[in-house]
Amino acid sequence: MKIVELLKSMGNTADEVAEYLRQQDIKGERCKPSFCPIIIAIYKAIPDLCQGLRVDTRAGWMTMYGQRIPIQPYVVVTWNDCQTLDPSCPQAIEDFVFKFDRGEYPDLIGKSKEIAAKDALAKLTPQEKLALGL
Repeated sequence: MKIVELLKSMGNTADEVAEYLRQQDIKGERCKPSFCPIIIAIYKAIPDLCQGLRVDTRAGWMTMYGQRIPIQPYVVVTWNDCQTLDPSCPQAIEDFVFKFDRGEYPDLIGKSKEIAAKDALAKLTPQEKLALGL
């Protein structure tokens, strides 16, 4: 399953996305792009995916005809901090991320670092583990 297809399958509203994450027993950390529950869900659904994904909220200003215009906040999924996987994140995902980061889904806040670390360790080869002293 591709990332965009997965994101679209999570639901049509922020609340449906939250319910999908609950059903998958996925939690994450607020305002931490690499540990957003959306990223944890992607890693869980596509385990062979390369590490380095993050969900960022973007906003800012642009200047047009000498006027500063606010840019509508949006969400982008990136890989290794530079490559955008898909510039058009589904609206339900965007809405969920903004609400989650504001604390509107407290039951989905969890210790994702342990989950991510466990998954990352499981993917290491014996040689990599030895090199890391594990």
